[in-house]
Amino acid sequence: MDRPIRSLEWKRPTDDQYTDVTDALVEGVVSATPHPDEAIDRPKGYSVELTLRPDSTAFADELQAALLDMEAPRVILQLEGVETPISDVPVGVSKVPDLGERNDAELSVKPEGHARFHEYF
Repeated sequence: MDRPIRSLEWKRPTDDQYTDVTDALVEGVVSATPHPDEAIDRPKGYSVELTLRPDSTAFADELQAALLDMEAPRVILQLEGVETPISDVPVGVSKVPDLGERNDAELSVKPEGHARFHEYF
């Protein structure tokens, strides 16, 4: 199951505040991975799948640099149809874009952030 993202803010551990990166996106969704045990009615995990604009070099560079960070970056997501933003979500960079060739990026939600999404999936 996917939920479209209306806005996205990003913060690396070295940043003091979040940066709104919504304008760098063509589209984004939060995707839930079904749990393999059918008796468990919660997803196993969540990922944030992003398609960046071809000229989004600053955010693409941030994603690339975050691969080397020891601490997880954090995001604030505003999902379509949800009034309250989902804040302070720890993520890992799973896939970085190669702008012009492949504009897709993926962030995996760290286990300590899963509970923030349960009510929406």
